[in-house]
Amino acid sequence: MLPSEAPPSYRGQAVKYSYKITIGMQRVNCPIKLLRVPLRVLVVNGFQEASLCGDSEEVCPSNPFLEIQQKEMPFDTVMQAVQTLTAKRSPNFYNITKSQGKVVRFCLFKQTYKLGEDIVGTFDFSEATVPCVQAEKRAHHNALERKRRDHIKDSFTSLRESVPALQGEKAVSRALILKKAADYIQFMRRKNSAHQQDIDDLKRQNSLLESQIRTLEKAKATGNYAAESSEVSLVSSKSDSVSCYPHESESDTSDSESTHATRRPKKLKVTGL
Repeated sequence: MLPSEAPPSYRGQAVKYSYKITIGMQRVNCPIKLLRVPLRVLVVNGFQEASLCGDSEEVCPSNPFLEIQQKEMPFDTVMQAVQTLTAKRSPNFYNITKSQGKVVRFCLFKQTYKLGEDIVGTFDFSEATVPCVQAEKRAHHNALERKRRDHIKDSFTSLRESVPALQGEKAVSRALILKKAADYIQFMRRKNSAHQQDIDDLKRQNSLLESQIRTLEKAKATGNYAAESSEVSLVSSKSDSVSCYPHESESDTSDSESTHATRRPKKLKVTGL
């Protein structure tokens, strides 16, 4: 609010009075930028500051047969003066350039605006020698960023649904999802290693059985048996089946023990024909 004794805007040869509104702006992690907007202060003769808040009409007897003459309010006079000054339209053009050439031509439809009035202008890129694509790049970057965040969110949701320990949990942090997923991967690797060892044991036993079958078929075809009764042992060594579950649950341990119990050494007795 300007004081009442402040002089109006004036530009002369010996003295100059000018007013500017300083607007400070700052983005996150960026320095403060100051914008100074020039302000013009007008003077209206006969207008007093007290008339705005004081009684403007005197109490006097009224006559219904006389025509009432309304006096013009000083405030209306001021607003009319401002309206007259700011209504003048004179387009002003500004060329925005940089070292590579012309960027854009900016047009303001008038020079003077009232406080609170919208400032309308146009940008003309038809004669530009430097392409202006900053807005398109920013929009493209924002779209890519949203797509990346959505992909990360969907990946965590899918990972959470794949881990049995997290099923049924409502609020789970991403750090906990990664930890539980890593533990589940390690557990599945141990299970896979144990199953692979069982497959190797079965392959060795199958190879041994095939060798013994070929020996028996050859002995049957020639009729030459080493003895009237010979024994062909099918031995499944206990040392060949080593458990790969260092941290198994009780159910897994019981299953492995029952599996080892069924893999006892067997003997196949073949009598001479």
